[in-house]
Amino acid sequence: MTEKDQRFMDYWAKKRQQGIVKFSIITGITYGIMVLVFSKLFAWNWHFTQKDLSYGILSILIGVTVLGPFLWWHRDRKYKKLIEVKKLKKRGGKKKRK
Repeated sequence: MTEKDQRFMDYWAKKRQQGIVKFSIITGITYGIMVLVFSKLFAWNWHFTQKDLSYGILSILIGVTVLGPFLWWHRDRKYKKLIEVKKLKKRGGKKKRK
């Protein structure tokens, strides 16, 4: 197992303790704010309108309900695979192929 994998396992073990809800909320808010900032940055328009606020809220909701759970699922799957690999290396066995 590489150092990068070990760092990921340590990081994700802490995130798993916080739970999927907190992770999704933080991810969704971050995603929504970044979408709003980058859309304004590329438009070169820093005047916020009601429409911009609506898009920001929609981006946050999409981040919380879609992006957050998807990232959780993806990272948790990787974490579980790394744990399985670590257990196999400790035992010295080979993984069965399906």
